[in-house]
Amino acid sequence: MKPLPLPSMDIAHVLARTEFVVFVELVFRYLNPTTPFSRAWYIEAMASALMDVADGFERRLQITVPPRHLKSIMVSVAYPAWLLGRKPETRIICASYGQDFAAILSRSFRKIIQSDWYAQIFPETASSIIRDTEVDVGTRQGGYRFATTVGGTVTGIGA
Repeated sequence: MKPLPLPSMDIAHVLARTEFVVFVELVFRYLNPTTPFSRAWYIEAMASALMDVADGFERRLQITVPPRHLKSIMVSVAYPAWLLGRKPETRIICASYGQDFAAILSRSFRKIIQSDWYAQIFPETASSIIRDTEVDVGTRQGGYRFATTVGGTVTGIGA
């Protein structure tokens, strides 16, 4: 399947506020500028399911796709950035299988929320970042993305 062309950046930025799959494509292109993005059916399905969670239609979601299908980028990088962009008071814990991988995803998340294009899409969130460490990014509104490992400590941290 041939990738669909992305509309002009102004339109993409408007769409990215409400359409998670558009935001995912912007994230992917920013993190992987030399790799083409293909909006395959499973990308659309994961994005739709994650939007259902964000909109309150679903409370629980388990995504099982093979490795190298954008699951980690979508769920641990793009989705928290998109959620915090829409609602800066959102509290998110991202748990990965190991500390090194948690750190890689955390750095990618931070790269996204510090970008100029993210500030154009979500100016209120981009300007409200008050805490920015390797494992924790927080907003003035009390929201955050906290990174840990599956066996890591989250005592006292709610999300």
